[in-house]
Amino acid sequence: MSGEKYNTLELVNSISDLKKLNIDQLISLSNEIREVLINRISITGGHFGSNLGIIELTIALHYVFSSPIDKIVFDVSHQTYTHKILTGRKDLFLNESKFNLSSGFTNYLENINDCFTVGHTSSSIALALGLAKSRDLSNKHYNVISLIGDGSLSGGIAFEALSNAALLNSNFIIIINDNEMSIAENHGSIYSILEKLRVDKYSTISVDSCRYSIPDRLVNKVIDCKIYSNDVIVFWNNEQVAHHKKNHGKFQWVIDINHYITTLFRKPHALVNSSAFK
Repeated sequence: MSGEKYNTLELVNSISDLKKLNIDQLISLSNEIREVLINRISITGGHFGSNLGIIELTIALHYVFSSPIDKIVFDVSHQTYTHKILTGRKDLFLNESKFNLSSGFTNYLENINDCFTVGHTSSSIALALGLAKSRDLSNKHYNVISLIGDGSLSGGIAFEALSNAALLNSNFIIIINDNEMSIAENHGSIYSILEKLRVDKYSTISVDSCRYSIPDRLVNKVIDCKIYSNDVIVFWNNEQVAHHKKNHGKFQWVIDINHYITTLFRKPHALVNSSAFK
């Protein structure tokens, strides 16, 4: 299985090999991995859609970040077949005699790039948050990334972790893989919010040398700010949509997700009565 058919994949035996590829090779690699997964899963069974839908994202994560120094935590971890192929385990997916030697989930005993042995939903943000807190207490500076799907995001532990993550005030990256898929049909207001985030079109507006991305449907709304000693509150048409609060001497944004504000305004005073928003 590992002959001429997978020319680009043959070049990748580690993360350092991946980082040497150009864009065309990365595209070729994603196509070859897709073929490998279809062949392997059709023989052994396993998680099909979740892995095929995350190939390019996994390649991008490992191309940009430097695992295992940087920590990537996958929610449930059933979608980590590409991650395993890129981290020195491709033979377990190419060689049919070894198909059953790899766990269907991440397993820290299997490879140093697997941060945890996982198999449960909604836990990645909490687990990654623990890694980030440990890093900060140790005065280290690597990246911590949590990857969670829209289905897992509805779990209570995910919401609790998001609440605590807002207080961390540190380098902590959360990626929502919103693929509109779950074990069953998604229900609840969070999914309608995610749908609006997907379909909204955004414009970039420059105000006082700062660039802001906001939904097109809000561009012509009147914006105003009220500035207090420790708070800055942003209003659209007299409705509060964002709250900039001082925390331990630093300002951070607490944003109402129902308004789909995606930009953290760094200079809110520059927006007061700005003609760009009228």
